[in-house]
Amino acid sequence: MSRFNVKAVATDIDGTLTDKSYRLSLKAIEALRLLESEGIPVILVSGNAYPLVKALQIYLGCSGAIVCEGGAVVEYRNAM
Repeated sequence: MSRFNVKAVATDIDGTLTDKSYRLSLKAIEALRLLESEGIPVILVSGNAYPLVKALQIYLGCSGAIVCEGGAVVEYRNAM
Protein backbone atom coordinates (compact mmCIF):
# COMPACT_ATOMS: atom_id res chain seq x y z
CA MET A 1 0.00 0.00 0.00
CA SER A 2 1.32 3.38 -0.95
CA ARG A 3 1.97 5.99 1.71
CA PHE A 4 0.33 8.45 -0.67
CA ASN A 5 -3.43 8.51 -1.27
CA VAL A 6 -2.95 8.78 -5.03
CA LYS A 7 -3.88 6.24 -7.73
CA ALA A 8 -1.72 7.67 -10.56
CA VAL A 9 0.13 10.83 -11.54
CA ALA A 10 0.00 12.37 -15.03
CA THR A 11 2.67 14.86 -16.00
CA ASP A 12 3.56 16.89 -19.03
CA ILE A 13 7.14 16.51 -20.23
CA ASP A 14 8.19 19.67 -22.08
CA GLY A 15 8.69 22.53 -19.65
CA THR A 16 7.56 20.44 -16.69
CA LEU A 17 10.10 17.62 -16.49
CA THR A 18 12.53 19.60 -18.64
CA ASP A 19 13.95 23.09 -18.66
CA LYS A 20 13.59 25.49 -21.59
CA SER A 21 16.48 23.73 -23.35
CA TYR A 22 14.63 20.37 -23.10
CA ARG A 23 17.09 18.94 -20.58
CA LEU A 24 15.48 16.56 -18.08
CA SER A 25 15.59 17.60 -14.45
CA LEU A 26 17.36 15.09 -12.22
CA LYS A 27 15.05 16.03 -9.35
CA ALA A 28 12.03 15.31 -11.56
CA ILE A 29 13.45 11.90 -12.47
CA GLU A 30 14.01 11.12 -8.78
CA ALA A 31 10.41 12.13 -8.00
CA LEU A 32 9.01 9.94 -10.79
CA ARG A 33 11.04 6.98 -9.60
CA LEU A 34 9.89 7.55 -6.00
CA LEU A 35 6.27 7.49 -7.15
CA GLU A 36 6.84 4.30 -9.14
CA SER A 37 8.63 2.66 -6.19
CA GLU A 38 5.53 3.44 -4.08
CA GLY A 39 3.33 1.65 -6.65
CA ILE A 40 1.95 4.84 -8.21
CA PRO A 41 1.98 4.66 -12.01
CA VAL A 42 3.29 7.75 -13.79
CA ILE A 43 1.50 8.77 -16.99
CA LEU A 44 3.63 10.78 -19.44
CA VAL A 45 1.81 13.41 -21.51
CA SER A 46 3.28 15.41 -24.39
CA GLY A 47 2.47 17.04 -27.67
CA ASN A 48 5.65 15.40 -28.91
CA ALA A 49 5.93 12.38 -31.24
CA TYR A 50 5.22 8.84 -30.04
CA PRO A 51 8.81 7.49 -30.37
CA LEU A 52 10.21 10.19 -28.09
CA VAL A 53 7.58 9.72 -25.38
CA LYS A 54 7.80 5.91 -25.59
CA ALA A 55 11.60 6.05 -25.18
CA LEU A 56 11.26 8.32 -22.15
CA GLN A 57 8.70 5.98 -20.62
CA ILE A 58 11.13 3.08 -20.95
CA TYR A 59 14.25 4.93 -19.78
CA LEU A 60 12.52 6.66 -16.87
CA GLY A 61 10.78 3.46 -15.75
CA CYS A 62 7.23 4.84 -15.89
CA SER A 63 4.50 2.18 -15.84
CA GLY A 64 1.46 4.31 -16.64
CA ALA A 65 -0.02 5.17 -20.00
CA ILE A 66 1.49 7.61 -22.46
CA VAL A 67 -0.47 10.36 -24.18
CA CYS A 68 1.32 12.02 -27.08
CA GLU A 69 1.03 13.81 -30.41
CA GLY A 70 -1.34 16.36 -28.94
CA GLY A 71 -3.62 13.69 -27.50
CA ALA A 72 -4.03 11.89 -30.83
CA VAL A 73 -2.16 8.83 -29.53
CA VAL A 74 -2.85 7.11 -26.22
CA GLU A 75 -1.05 3.90 -25.29
CA TYR A 76 -1.81 1.87 -22.19
CA ARG A 77 0.04 -1.36 -21.51
CA ASN A 78 1.48 -1.38 -25.03
CA ALA A 79 -1.94 -1.26 -26.67
CA MET A 80 -3.05 1.76 -28.68
